[in-house]
Amino acid sequence: MTESIMETPAAEAPQFYLDRVLGRRPGLVAVAARTYAEVREGDRFRRTTPDGREVELVLLEIHKYRGVRLPQLEAGHGCGLVLSGPDADQLPFTDREVVTGERPA
Repeated sequence: MTESIMETPAAEAPQFYLDRVLGRRPGLVAVAARTYAEVREGDRFRRTTPDGREVELVLLEIHKYRGVRLPQLEAGHGCGLVLSGPDADQLPFTDREVVTGERPA
């Protein structure tokens, strides 16, 4: 008897287009973005500090509209994202940048 193996397509990496930084607080940065691939709370994004250290940011909040928070958002939508991590408020972000991350296991 032969068993069939069902292949599951690899999940697309979370990705967004960063329109602009909306605000910063210690350990947090809020950005206006457009999703290029689905994003979920808990997704990870690596950034490099001006002194060359790699920092991992975690997607903490997704806001579709003011007062409407979602746990995930598919591609093609404008939103507000809040990212948290060490020195998140000090990290350089470039307007109109495409940011790609990874999904936690």
